[in-house]
Amino acid sequence: MSFINWNSGTGTPRRQGISQSSSSPSSFPSPASDVFSASPQIRRQTPEEKVDEILALIQAKNLTIGSFQHFLYRRYEDNGQLVKRTPRHDSMLRAFLNGNSKPHVGRVLEDMWHNASETVFMQTDTTVPQGTFFNPTVPVDNLLHVRTAMTTWAVNLTAELMNNEGERMIDRRTGLHLRAQVKEGGKGSREEERVTWDEVSKFSMANLESTARYQAPITWNVLSSYVHKDDSPSRLPVAYQLRPKNLVCGLTQAVMNLTFLRSNRANRFQLCCGIWMFAVMASKTMFRVESRLGLTVADSTVRRALENMSGSQQQQFKQAHEVGSTTHYWVVSDNVQAYAKKRDHRMGRPSEMVHGMAATAIEMEGVAPNAFDLKDLLNRQAGKERKKLTVDLIMDDIDWAHLDHVSTFQFVQTLVNFVPCLQVYRPQLHEFTATKLCRVARPTGYRSKVHPLATNSSNEIKVQELKDAIIDFATQLGIDNDTINNKCWPFSGDGKTFQELHRIRKYSSAEPEDFDSFRWMIPMLEIWHTKWTDMSRIVRAHWGSLTDSSSLLYLAKLAECPTPPKLNKVDFYDGQHMINLALDARILNCWEQHFETTDLVKHFEQAANIPKFEELTAGALKLALAHATTRAHQNALNPEGLANGPGFPIGQPWPEKPAEDSLAQEPEPPIKSDTVPLPFPKEQSKGDTSLANGALFMRDAIWWREVCLAVAEGDTGRVLEMFKLWIFTFSGSGNPLYSSYLLEIYCNFKWEFSPALKEALLMYWLVNLSGLPGCFIELDLMQEHFNFWLEEMVQHKGKEFNDSFYRRVVSMNVHRFLLLKDEMEQAVLLKARTKNHSDPHLDNELNMLLKHLRREELNKFRAGRTEGFQAKDNFSDGLNTLEAGKLKGFIKRLLVYSDRLRAHGYGDGQNSIEEEDFEDDLPDDEELEINREEEDTTDSPCVRMVAVDGELYVAPYCKC
Repeated sequence: MSFINWNSGTGTPRRQGISQSSSSPSSFPSPASDVFSASPQIRRQTPEEKVDEILALIQAKNLTIGSFQHFLYRRYEDNGQLVKRTPRHDSMLRAFLNGNSKPHVGRVLEDMWHNASETVFMQTDTTVPQGTFFNPTVPVDNLLHVRTAMTTWAVNLTAELMNNEGERMIDRRTGLHLRAQVKEGGKGSREEERVTWDEVSKFSMANLESTARYQAPITWNVLSSYVHKDDSPSRLPVAYQLRPKNLVCGLTQAVMNLTFLRSNRANRFQLCCGIWMFAVMASKTMFRVESRLGLTVADSTVRRALENMSGSQQQQFKQAHEVGSTTHYWVVSDNVQAYAKKRDHRMGRPSEMVHGMAATAIEMEGVAPNAFDLKDLLNRQAGKERKKLTVDLIMDDIDWAHLDHVSTFQFVQTLVNFVPCLQVYRPQLHEFTATKLCRVARPTGYRSKVHPLATNSSNEIKVQELKDAIIDFATQLGIDNDTINNKCWPFSGDGKTFQELHRIRKYSSAEPEDFDSFRWMIPMLEIWHTKWTDMSRIVRAHWGSLTDSSSLLYLAKLAECPTPPKLNKVDFYDGQHMINLALDARILNCWEQHFETTDLVKHFEQAANIPKFEELTAGALKLALAHATTRAHQNALNPEGLANGPGFPIGQPWPEKPAEDSLAQEPEPPIKSDTVPLPFPKEQSKGDTSLANGALFMRDAIWWREVCLAVAEGDTGRVLEMFKLWIFTFSGSGNPLYSSYLLEIYCNFKWEFSPALKEALLMYWLVNLSGLPGCFIELDLMQEHFNFWLEEMVQHKGKEFNDSFYRRVVSMNVHRFLLLKDEMEQAVLLKARTKNHSDPHLDNELNMLLKHLRREELNKFRAGRTEGFQAKDNFSDGLNTLEAGKLKGFIKRLLVYSDRLRAHGYGDGQNSIEEEDFEDDLPDDEELEINREEEDTTDSPCVRMVAVDGELYVAPYCKC
């Protein structure tokens, strides 16, 4: 065969390997003979002329374009032998294929396709179905039209490559394999493929998208081309850079579904979706249908996975008892109840209220090794240091300077939050909190680890059943006689549970073994129910009547706040709204009087009127001492004898017969009987009862808000400081139970808890489930949120709380279910929901109350003013009650357990109380109506309070 070497620039061919005799005119057509002319080339040939000469040569060699390209590209001979190419053939072909020569192969293919599109099919071409350009039933080399051949070949090649990508996608190394259950020693079992909550929480559409694009790029591009509408040449780059969120998630789901259909072992997407569907209580029909469609795994697989994860958690509990472990647990419990309605009534299958108990273990990491030393605790409890308890001791232990800082902060904070131009002082407020208020500092980004326990059907109202429940929870944690190892564990609950835990420990104290006697249990009082009880106390103490413009009822009526059905147990959301709104209005009115203005916002719009932060704090302390203290209340009632007068701004003289107020003409809404009668002021008083009522309310509300702020910021030291005050307020409000609960906590922290134990308990008395600052919540409030979901599941499934479905599948995973709902929305690139209704601005309500306070001059002294209601000072009354002998009875009851411990060799071993004094004489629940526990009929999760820059906000439960 001859070769032609085309000289660059002239187009003149140089013949090689062809003899002169073989180049006779008879061997070539006339047009080609000019190619071998020896005459010099006068002009450059065009590409078309060059192609025409080559085509002439191809034709002269009895070749076609197809046969020429076949011989040019073929790799093997017909006999299977490798084609032996000449050096020129090999080098030029390699340069073309590897892109070393231009134009590149892509341009050639594009040109071929465009020409094919314009070439009419032959009438006799039967290799392609009419109206299509793809025929997979005929071998590619038998297809006639190039368009059909190129399309079919490209599709077949793409299918082969996608098949290879499918094999890569189902490979274990892609990380798409998750097993609901791994059998020990089973064939093909891999522990790293066992499903865990850590793996489920890592579920991310972005990660799955990255896996699909890396392992199956052709599949991804083919599917992208199918769903994308842009037909421009830059379609793919646009889809990659500006891809819609729904497009990306849809493509990722499609690839994962196809992968799952290829191998049900590559099920990460489907298993995570199945667990999410279980968390949102999807019906079994949805599981059946969507598992058949490859969108999820079967319901039974999800249950096995959840059961397996519960078992893994129980194994983790046991590791806490290993030598050298610094992990400990705090258990909070609460009752759960739901009405299980039977749709098909039969004998023995009535609709009934299902009762049970649920608990959560809070993981305590890095505690001091000696923090939970049982022997040290029992020796301290047997030491009878409680005998030193006196009212004066508690009063001396209260940090009154700290209370001044608390009031100062709230006065400044309220003003700064209300006046826009003063919000530049937010950093100073934060610094004030850190330097003046903080008692327990938290590390940045602190996030709690909580582990719900399996539920049971015990009823906490019955002591024996509560005891069985505690043993069940302890057993789940691996606590028994063999694993106590001189350790103790805190168990906590609401007031009723706290009391019953003490009774269990007291009744079992004669048992010789530590586990059977419950000596290892540290009963702790939970904060949220205590805070709720005090909130109801404040509303009840200051409610009053519509005839008194200083009463909380009057202010609530102006602001159109709902009237509580019962003052003994006020709805938390409504109660906190009333208290905070009334407190803000009263504080702002005090600032108005301080700056002699009726519009604080306009007053501070002038730069000259903006004081320094130090001036604000000094003014706040002055206002707080004058308007929001016990002394302010007493000064308003008894101004006689004060050297400098009552200490309040003086208002207009009080008329002997004030005009009737329009609000008083309206009938008061019916409220169930209150156990605390409304006191009436003494006649012919020189004091100002309305002003005194306001001072008392501000004092109580500031104390309550301080607990709310301290909880949200995670400062349990501040909470404990306020509990000292609530010892007296509960005692004075007719609630001796909570007063005794707080006295017990006071004695624990004062004498019986070691410094290491105090530090550990204060650090873990609150939890933060999100790691965000200002998002700490109480343990019992967290349990209430978990219980709400569990109770929904009971009504959904109609099972008992001790059923294996709840114990092994549901209850131990409830916290993860709540988190997974949000995580799944984020995983599919949905914007996070606020989960609460838009909070209407309070300016209208606040301005209404401010207008009323100005008109009635409720923060000014008006001698002789009385409107028919006088609020009781629960703090002073409680102080008198405890001094009158109630505290001695409390101490006597508490020393019973100390003597039981002495009988077992703890302390000095000398008993001082006779056997008949062992009788449990704590006040019964029926002693007063306000102490009676009621069924919780709320149909929504309890609200929580968060702090942002020191300001309280109310929000329902989420992953924070």
